[in-house]
Amino acid sequence: MNAPAPNGTVLMLLCVGFAAAAISDLRYRTIPNTLVSSIAAAGIVHAAAALGPRGALASLLGAGAGVALLVWPFARGILGGGDVKLLGAVGAWIGAAETVRVLLIGAVLGGVLALGFLFNLTRMQRAGVRRNIASFAVPSVEHLDRARAVPYGVALAGAAAWVLLSGAW
Repeated sequence: MNAPAPNGTVLMLLCVGFAAAAISDLRYRTIPNTLVSSIAAAGIVHAAAALGPRGALASLLGAGAGVALLVWPFARGILGGGDVKLLGAVGAWIGAAETVRVLLIGAVLGGVLALGFLFNLTRMQRAGVRRNIASFAVPSVEHLDRARAVPYGVALAGAAAWVLLSGAW
């Protein structure tokens, strides 16, 4: 069960919202709660207006799926809360099944983004990353430098826009 597809002005505004989330995550490493809650609420209202209670249910299930998919990485300190909420807001627009697609595309885009950030590290910092990878260790949140964190919201927003604009769902 998918939520109804946005089109026209609604789709354009939604992509502007995703762009705002990506820019905020890139610049400040945070995605404002007001932004993601507005995106999610608009998705639920859009679905309810288009398909009634069934659409609202599909939208709510999509939002829940988006949050559920990233709860474990968030609990481990791998992702920030804004990333979790952003995927939930995306799910409110596209439904549960397509939220998985956004996550998979976002994982690929996030990997490319991480490589870009890796090339900007010093030799000593790259050695630390290499040690963590070799030992399958995830540094504790206290040891992470927020300024060097990969803004995964950029990848998620890009993946969401890609799925919506491609019309493949």
